[in-house]
Amino acid sequence: MKYFESVLITLLIVLIMNTKTVAQESGDNSDSKKHGGFGGPDQVERQLEEDDEPKQPFFELGFIQPYFDFKSNLKENSGLGFGVDYSAVFLGANESLDLKKASSGMIRLFGSWELVNRGSKNSGALIFKVEHRHRYGTIAPKAFGFNLGYVGLEEPPFNDDNLRWTNFYWRQRLADGKLAFLAGLLDATDYVDVYASGKPLAPFYEFCFQHRFTNYLYPK
Repeated sequence: MKYFESVLITLLIVLIMNTKTVAQESGDNSDSKKHGGFGGPDQVERQLEEDDEPKQPFFELGFIQPYFDFKSNLKENSGLGFGVDYSAVFLGANESLDLKKASSGMIRLFGSWELVNRGSKNSGALIFKVEHRHRYGTIAPKAFGFNLGYVGLEEPPFNDDNLRWTNFYWRQRLADGKLAFLAGLLDATDYVDVYASGKPLAPFYEFCFQHRFTNYLYPK
């Protein structure tokens, strides 16, 4: 019972933390849409874009509007945009070689701090993402497939790594936003063989749907 209580509490947290008012997201201040850019759907600046898109909330929680106002003012005055989210995964099987359930959660703090040529096509920004990944029960979803006799990965981001840096790099745009270079700690899956559905926190749990490894060309 305690196990399921933890899952239910986590789901409630997910609903609350993903609740946003339409008024807060009525504008489109996407830097990469204005100045160009590249990267997968889970890349930090793309994620910030998605967070800023208007959407209908599950619940109208007007008392958190000052938080969104603070975020907007902070980005306008200092160039720092950030986001916080919490996600959880629960997997279960009717039959298994060993365990039949796996679950874990992940909280992320991510952002983009535009420090050079703010608001221009040739801007430079510090990109960061720090996460805490934790399992709820005996096993995390990352290793659940092996318990089922499946040689593959289910939701690799949902593991038991605890605190970790995923991104910490400098992004510089040049030539009116047509050219960009990155230097620092990057998540390769943000840029290598990505496509619209390659977002492990949203459409597909199976890793092979997120990244098409069979399309890679390896030297012989």
